[in-house]
Amino acid sequence: MAKSEWAASILEDEYRLGPSLGDSAWFEVHAATRSVTGEKAVVKRYFDHLLDDRRFVGSVLATRRKLAEVDHPGLVGVLDIGWDGQELWSAEEFVGGRSLSAWLSEGWVTPLLGLRITHRLLTLLNVVHRLGIVHGALHPGTVRMSGQTEPRLGDFGLPTADPELVGPRSTGSLAFYQAYCAPEVLSGAGAVPESDLYSAGLILGSCLDTRNEVCAGAAEIVRVATRERGYTSSAAMADAVTDVLRAATPRER
Repeated sequence: MAKSEWAASILEDEYRLGPSLGDSAWFEVHAATRSVTGEKAVVKRYFDHLLDDRRFVGSVLATRRKLAEVDHPGLVGVLDIGWDGQELWSAEEFVGGRSLSAWLSEGWVTPLLGLRITHRLLTLLNVVHRLGIVHGALHPGTVRMSGQTEPRLGDFGLPTADPELVGPRSTGSLAFYQAYCAPEVLSGAGAVPESDLYSAGLILGSCLDTRNEVCAGAAEIVRVATRERGYTSSAAMADAVTDVLRAATPRER
């Protein structure tokens, strides 16, 4: 369906769509403006081939509806969500800045900064886990950096609807997501809070440099999170990160 057709049928004049911001593995993304307030927003339309998987649709709807009731500065706000049996879309808060993925690829993230970002992510995961929400698709592309160490977490509830990775969008963003995904999610078993800790461990691992003294303690956190699956809560893993940060030398701080 062309943008003008689906926009007219599902947005009902609540949002004015702007230019495309690209695609992810799950949806096309458009800049938007709220018609009444003029506020910037982002509208995401989920791809048609995913909508036959009712488990996927149910996960998106349940998670987005819960998040729409949460007002937290570290979470990307969900403004609206719609599902009419044929079209699934969501409208979300516009967040400036760049993704953690971009920061990593450009070499901006030192090991110490990576620890601080990971600690903040774990704090946010603790908030949502207590609400019964599991991210399920955590990777650097779902983290927006709106300040030096202030990540904003978004795109919850998007475990792939194609666990065998043989569908029409099995490359690009989906392959990147797979690299950070917990084994149980890739197998199709579904995400649990520990799945997010596994992904957080891999994000921390992406920030490490073996030449840096801070990395020995951080590497142990990565090992426990990903190989041993030894952390039972985001709070416990955050405590381990805090210990490594406290042990950093004054020069590294």
